[in-house]
Amino acid sequence: MSADADFITPAELGRELGHNDGDRPGITVRRYLRERYPDHPKHQRWQLSVDEADDVRQHFRSRA
Repeated sequence: MSADADFITPAELGRELGHNDGDRPGITVRRYLRERYPDHPKHQRWQLSVDEADDVRQHFRSRA
């Protein structure tokens, strides 16, 4: 997790899940997040809670 242990960023989560997003780290995770959480304000930083991060992990691991 990031320096603030209460949150994880999409880039950190993407690396954890083995996504290679090149020069746009976390884009694969953010794409899913935009679909899953459409009420998140546009152009605002994603700081995922433990529950949100676990949701992302479950989504991508079930697709592997």
